[in-house]
Amino acid sequence: MKARDNPFAVERIHRLPFRPLAATWPELLSRWSAMNHRGAIVGPEGHGKTTMLVELCQLLPRDDWHVRSALLRRTDTNAWTDLPRDLLTNLGPRDCILLDGAEQLSYLAWRRFLRRAQSAGGLIVTVHRPGRLRTWFRCETTLELLDDLVEQLLGSIDDSVRSVNRHLFEKYEGNLRLVLREWYDLYAAM
Repeated sequence: MKARDNPFAVERIHRLPFRPLAATWPELLSRWSAMNHRGAIVGPEGHGKTTMLVELCQLLPRDDWHVRSALLRRTDTNAWTDLPRDLLTNLGPRDCILLDGAEQLSYLAWRRFLRRAQSAGGLIVTVHRPGRLRTWFRCETTLELLDDLVEQLLGSIDDSVRSVNRHLFEKYEGNLRLVLREWYDLYAAM
């Protein structure tokens, strides 16, 4: 099978929309507004934090927000210097900063980031554990969500696929990124 024909190809997975389990988007945005447009998306790896930020990049401009975003990874040796130069310049009340991987900033870099970001009208960060900003949304996964995503990628699923989903969900402790990568490998081997 060619990589592009694999239903679990990265491009196809990236097209899957984020699905908040506990609330609707209007409810979430209302909660964010009540938090003075500042909050953290919290959750373990592979539970949808980055996917949620990607969705927010689409949703926020519809409410007249100008989105500025940055991604920090564990491999960043000095996360502060890896931030885009224009991320924190000329900020105004309709600018919203989305920072994926805020825990990569040292304590001092985090304090500097907050000081420089204070003139932005909105701020959303992703972290694995609470503490950087007040928790706005906690990303969780379920076996039912996995079944829905796999069904969306395949068109339909049966009990054998559900059984594999159950096994992989338990194996990877709900990390859907790893589950879908293994599905890719399973399909590639067919």
